[in-house]
Amino acid sequence: MNKKIYALFIFSVLSTALFSQTADSTASQPIDTIAQQKAEGKKAVQDPWGSTMLIDAQTSLIPSKGSVELVIQHRFSNLSNNIHDLFGLYGASNIRMSLSYSIIDRLMIGFGTEKDNKYQEFFAKGKLLEQNRSGSIPLSLTLFGNATICARETSYYGKDFKNIDRFSYFADLIIARKFCKAFSLEASVNYSHYNKVESKEVSDTVINPDDPFLSIIHIHYNPIYQNDVLGASAGARINFYKGMSFLLEYDQGFYMKKATAEELKPKPNFGIAYEITTSTHCFQIFASNYRGIIPQQNSVKNQFDFTTSKGWMLGFNITVRFN
Repeated sequence: MNKKIYALFIFSVLSTALFSQTADSTASQPIDTIAQQKAEGKKAVQDPWGSTMLIDAQTSLIPSKGSVELVIQHRFSNLSNNIHDLFGLYGASNIRMSLSYSIIDRLMIGFGTEKDNKYQEFFAKGKLLEQNRSGSIPLSLTLFGNATICARETSYYGKDFKNIDRFSYFADLIIARKFCKAFSLEASVNYSHYNKVESKEVSDTVINPDDPFLSIIHIHYNPIYQNDVLGASAGARINFYKGMSFLLEYDQGFYMKKATAEELKPKPNFGIAYEITTSTHCFQIFASNYRGIIPQQNSVKNQFDFTTSKGWMLGFNITVRFN
């Protein structure tokens, strides 16, 4: 009898302990799940862009801390010669190469060099806001800026040359959002400044008041571009199959004051691209009407018109990331 009572007592204790453990586990499960969901929601959205470059414009993407990124950008000649130079493929090309390093997840710095105008570019990109998966932060806000030194021969700058004339600057505020797995959109406002721009020599003949038969020729230089330009840009990425996407881009520079008769207003840019991405590589092949690869060169000085065949150029961008 005592053995039966003892066995019953042991069974009751074990049952109570097991039930309590199961109940605690069941009760704690929703709490753990909610905590995990909150932690997951605070993470940044995945892969809003395939590269730090859209086509010609910057995207909001900054590679993770410690990443090194190599970018090679290539622009062929325009299509005006048709088959004679295989639609620009055999014509004179413009090339830019850059190397960047992500100091932290939200900050990268880098250096680039460009062929046509011998621009030596120092740049940085920082993320002020980052879109997260929960939607509590619905968009990304990124700031990009550069300072360039033009290494062309001194004679290019004309008389009264100073080393400071070689410098130009660009600042870009990028607003971006990934709406779904297949679609990302961005828009930006930017500002470009050149310390010195190209000028056109103009000569005026002035009659000498002391001797009407002796005229004076007065030579002066009128700039053909303005030093300061505001710009706007918009772009989209449409992912249609795994790592394959279509890219669209539109850019426009605006003079900050009324243009003179000699000044050439910047032409807008339109670009369309096909993109293939992997975890470490991004390849883009595209057509656009920007010959320059440095952003202030395009925003201030672009004269290629995308409404004509002479304005279009083929090109490609290659991005390689080392994590």
